[in-house]
Amino acid sequence: MATEKLTAMEAGAPSSTAKRAKVGSNPSANTSAIARIGRDMKQGIDFILHHAALLFVILAMAAGIFVLGCFAPLIAVYVRDSLHASTRAFGIVAAMIGLGMLIGINGLNTFGKSFRIPCRSTADSAASPSASSSSRCFRTSGRPSSAT
Repeated sequence: MATEKLTAMEAGAPSSTAKRAKVGSNPSANTSAIARIGRDMKQGIDFILHHAALLFVILAMAAGIFVLGCFAPLIAVYVRDSLHASTRAFGIVAAMIGLGMLIGINGLNTFGKSFRIPCRSTADSAASPSASSSSRCFRTSGRPSSAT
């Protein structure tokens, strides 16, 4: 017996316009669901590719995960073969790596807050219809600063 469920796109629609889809009763309905997932994935990838800041963050995180994935197994080999140390020394080295990451990210956060994002001039605001007429300067911490 097929059960009725609201599809994801119809869940946000008003109840009068929502249609019920029978799940598991029609193979073509599953194919269209797969096609919708593919279309959503394509839209998501296009969104990421057309927003430089988001693309940078995702690529930087991917690179960091790749480096840590390569580094983690090799540190055990380094401690064992090059340092000729015990498992206790490996534990200390691994803890120091984590401590270095914590100190480094907090240092970068403090350092990054000292930078100022440039103000948008009135000429830029007039040229761009999407810009607000009362543009203000913001620091990276999100607190407004006085416009100069």
